[in-house]
Amino acid sequence: MKHHEGMIKTEDGINLFYQSWHPEVTPKGIIQIVHGFAEHGSRYMNVVNALVPKGFIIFADDHRAHGRSGGEKGHINSFGDFISDEKELTEHIRTQEKDLPLFLLGHSMGSLISVTYLSQFPEEFSGLILSGTGIVTRKGKQVFMILLIKVLSRIFPKRRTKNPISEDISRDPQVVENYKNDPLVLKDLSFKFGKEMLQAFKQMHKETVKINLPVLIQVGEKDPIAGGAKNLYSIINSEDKTLKIYDGLFHEVYNELEEDRVQVLSDLESWLMSHL
Repeated sequence: MKHHEGMIKTEDGINLFYQSWHPEVTPKGIIQIVHGFAEHGSRYMNVVNALVPKGFIIFADDHRAHGRSGGEKGHINSFGDFISDEKELTEHIRTQEKDLPLFLLGHSMGSLISVTYLSQFPEEFSGLILSGTGIVTRKGKQVFMILLIKVLSRIFPKRRTKNPISEDISRDPQVVENYKNDPLVLKDLSFKFGKEMLQAFKQMHKETVKINLPVLIQVGEKDPIAGGAKNLYSIINSEDKTLKIYDGLFHEVYNELEEDRVQVLSDLESWLMSHL
């Protein structure tokens, strides 16, 4: 496969880092990956290695304030900036690949970005894939943190709180260890970032009901971070929607133990092939 790295200048002057992977065979379609909170696009190599040889071009950016993109790390002014940035990447993709079917794949916070994006700008896309997603959070301690962040974001918008995610992402201990030691993974976030994410999450139900495109949802049955995938599935208006819940799997279904992620990636490939 051919790998490319580049930068896109956003409307407000942020340098947005992106990568693309192109197959050696004639391409069938394109996947635009929208990664989750605190991480970056390079953490999706299992998806890349599974799908690029099958004829898919993959693009993945690092969100502003994440990874190798610009912006103050772990701090945003508006959740809407993520939507604008993904639209910028889509427009960049279409300058290179005008006719191939394009799919949006959003994980965790990226699923929230993706749903919000497609509720406003569905025209370019042939389908939506969501992983590590839902419309409720499962951690009880987050109730207190939500209240705390709402208060503190008004007083100290750039003060920091620790990234609460680590062991919860996968049952694969190597994936967890790599996540903890990855210098590009955010170790904390600003209270303002937390507030913006919470406000966007509250709007997810309203945005989800606007989705009419084909949708695939892939979640772990033991995901300790996101829940309510069945509820999310039920409110999607599309007649073409599929929900896959994998027994025992955690939050990052594409980064689970090899014997499990093989099935997850196979299901993803089959769904994509059937929607070309």
